[in-house]
Amino acid sequence: MLTNFTVNQHRTLHTSFYLFRVFLPKKNTPRWIIFLIDVTICFVAYILAYLVRFEFSPPKIEIDLALRFIPFLLGVRMLSFYVGKTYSGIIRYTSSQDTVRIFTVLTAGSVLFAILNQVRFHFSDGQYFIPYSIIILEYLLTLFAMVVSRIAVKVIYMELKTPDKVRKRVVIFG
Repeated sequence: MLTNFTVNQHRTLHTSFYLFRVFLPKKNTPRWIIFLIDVTICFVAYILAYLVRFEFSPPKIEIDLALRFIPFLLGVRMLSFYVGKTYSGIIRYTSSQDTVRIFTVLTAGSVLFAILNQVRFHFSDGQYFIPYSIIILEYLLTLFAMVVSRIAVKVIYMELKTPDKVRKRVVIFG
């Protein structure tokens, strides 16, 4: 049995999400938008990784290094997203399979960055393209943000599509 408090909460939720329901697309979100969001997540995660690594005041030389590496980072991420088809799933039906796909694609890209770091260090000028701490932080932030964004969209979509559904608590014995 629903209490008045629960019914009132339900009404508030229903009215507060009304505007979102009006603008919710009837069809699936275009793949290019999902692709663009994923690339934006990578860019923001990269910037955050640098800020966290250098305690929000990176040295000038590191800023120059970061700016030179951004096109390469985004190029590798975009290519890996395209090859791995991370954008192709319908976000509102996301599943653990999408999470595995995102994990695989991001891991492959980060391993490529680490390999290229080693190649440059041992066979070129003895310097790295990018610090390993940045690779790891960017990887973790991107992985977390991409998975959470897909789950959040799925949960919000489910709530907005069926807000009038009355929930009944049940107990299953057996």
